[in-house]
Amino acid sequence: MITRNEVIEAGKTIRTHTSGGAIVVALKDINIESLPEFIIISIDNILSPFRIQEYTQRSATEYIIKLLGIDKEVSAQHLCRKDVFFLRSDIDFSDEENENVIGFAIYHKERMIGTIADIDDTTPNILFVLTDNTLLPAHEDLIEDIDYENKIIRYALPEGLMMYE
Repeated sequence: MITRNEVIEAGKTIRTHTSGGAIVVALKDINIESLPEFIIISIDNILSPFRIQEYTQRSATEYIIKLLGIDKEVSAQHLCRKDVFFLRSDIDFSDEENENVIGFAIYHKERMIGTIADIDDTTPNILFVLTDNTLLPAHEDLIEDIDYENKIIRYALPEGLMMYE
């Protein structure tokens, strides 16, 4: 079973495309060069993986995606207007993507711990530099969720940095 900690919110399924079972997916501002092998669709709050058979990029944020095993429009209709996720392990958290999070608020649990002012990539371990000069590891295992729309990162503080609790 896939858990919320293993995925990152990527967008929404919008509608079907043609009678062959393809769907249109609108992605959030996620920096990816190509789609991963699987997308995860939330169906009744259950994260369900689907293998991507083929896709076409329609615009900067929209893709027409054909899922393996979904061959009819009626089957694809059940997947419309659902949240879409990617496995964290499938996303490359590159330096370029990190630059897109400057200005994002970082929350641990329900408490805001700061705003990202800069990215320190001068060492092998990339760090978020907060406005108060606090340094936090920018490691994908610590990032629980990135909400690009609201510019919020939900972050799991490691042991030893729990002074923010």
